Amino acid sequence: LAARDIQAIDAALGSAVAAGCSKESDEIVEAGKAREAIVAEEQAKKEASDALTEAMAKAADDPSDEDAAALRKCVEQAEALKVDVTEGRAALDAADAACAKRK
Repeated sequence: LAARDIQAIDAALGSAVAAGCSKESDEIVEAGKAREAIVAEEQAKKEASDALTEAMAKAADDPSDEDAAALRKCVEQAEALKVDVTEGRAALDAADAACAKRK
């Protein structure tokens, strides 16, 4: 969806400039800001997903309390960005169970 939004904005910007609109016009500036926001959000989602994957791997075998806490933080951050955390939640449940067994 975001890639389509970016492509649509790029096409609209290109058409507006080709039609003679100034690159400094309010509409062009706002569209550029919207594009930048979408790109930044997608980058944040990718980084959150990568961090979640890394935390899941670290917490997979004999997780420490710190591993479980780090995984919990990654799950929460990814959730806030609307990233699918189904696997992360399952990994967190397993890490919590492993930590509880040790206590």
